[in-house]
Amino acid sequence: MSDGTINIDEFKMIYIAPMRSLVQDVVGNFIKRLNPFGLKVEELTGDHQLSQKWDIITRKDRERSYTQLVRLIILDEVHLLHDDRGPVLEAVIARTIRTIETTQDAVRFVGLSATLPNYEDIATFLNVKREGLFHFDNSYRPVPLEQQYIGITEKKAIKPFQIMNDLVYDKVMEHVGKNQVLIFVHSRKETGKTARAIRDACLEKDTIGAFLKDGSASQEILRTEAEQTKNLELKDLFPYSFAIHHAGMNRADRTLVEDLFAERHIQILVSTGTLAWGVYLPAHTVIIKGTQVYNPEKGRWTELGALDVMQLPIESQMISKLVDNLNAEIVLGTVQNIRKAAEWLSYTYLYVHLIHSAAIQLDKSHLIRYDRKTGNFQVTEHGRIAKFRHITVREEEKIELQKLLERVPIPIKESIDEPSAKINVLLQAYISQLKLDGFALMADMIYITQSAGR
Repeated sequence: MSDGTINIDEFKMIYIAPMRSLVQDVVGNFIKRLNPFGLKVEELTGDHQLSQKWDIITRKDRERSYTQLVRLIILDEVHLLHDDRGPVLEAVIARTIRTIETTQDAVRFVGLSATLPNYEDIATFLNVKREGLFHFDNSYRPVPLEQQYIGITEKKAIKPFQIMNDLVYDKVMEHVGKNQVLIFVHSRKETGKTARAIRDACLEKDTIGAFLKDGSASQEILRTEAEQTKNLELKDLFPYSFAIHHAGMNRADRTLVEDLFAERHIQILVSTGTLAWGVYLPAHTVIIKGTQVYNPEKGRWTELGALDVMQLPIESQMISKLVDNLNAEIVLGTVQNIRKAAEWLSYTYLYVHLIHSAAIQLDKSHLIRYDRKTGNFQVTEHGRIAKFRHITVREEEKIELQKLLERVPIPIKESIDEPSAKINVLLQAYISQLKLDGFALMADMIYITQSAGR
């Protein structure tokens, strides 16, 4: 309000993230920061992603009074539009933007991502103006990033796992005593197995002393924590300056591990991907062990998704769930006919991405000039010529085309099998008023001569 007071009954703020652990961390942070202002922070997590929960809420008529109070929506990890969960997030955003334009309510969107190469596309989707778009490249990194990839060619079932453990041990020993190491694995069970494998290799090779010095403060702290924790794996690993972290551990144990690692008492931390989502720890070296993750839906191991290992342009996945989302809008009453359905589709990232991607491809091929700021198209001569690409040379036309080729005034170098030769022949035949026998050739000539004038 104008006097600086906050009327907490007049607005809501929504934070949407893909993982429960990330939501819990942000909730804890928000509680500390917002409680002094009298703002209440609640967590809504469960078996579904938060974007799915918000989708369910916004689909219900009786929840309209609640959703109309929303003034800020924060979309963390917005690059997940490319993920299997992307259609839900996309539908929620499209529905919200459409509602905002209808009600003229002032709702602010904030999209966040660390891996978003085509950020301009997402900005267009979120209706973000140029001055509201911020991009930070690698020059903003406080520490330069160096990447290394190691391939394993062994095909036998057991050997790759042993080779991988040996490689991880070697990489860990390169940094022991100098830097902390964070190792990512792809299952909860694998965290303990990997941590124990490295610890056992250190014991076997008598290198465990490099991790923790006798009589150090860290040794006493870890010994005390090992005695107090109820987690058997942590109890076993803490005395050696090793630890594990995954979503199956209770919140107190996860927080303890994070704090001990942040305070540099733990040297080696083996974790699942949950730690990579919004938990900021001072690891100098990060090892990603393996490129396969178990997919319970498919019942087998699958390769890591492209988004997990590199930055790729984010594409819409809405087409895979278009039927379900259209049905939801029809039931909600926001789409009553085909015209309204087309209008709704224009609010989706699918629409933005399809038009924008096609325009960029045409621009790169010099078929059009595409002004990304204004969205305007301008045709080029190459584009005019490319319009005739669908004209083909049919087998039954070749004899007549060959006769025409011999009669046209300007010689043609191309083979009669080339579409360009056919276009050239028909244009010259039209100008020279040569008689045609075939109806198909006549139809092509009419099309070519009408288009050539434009």
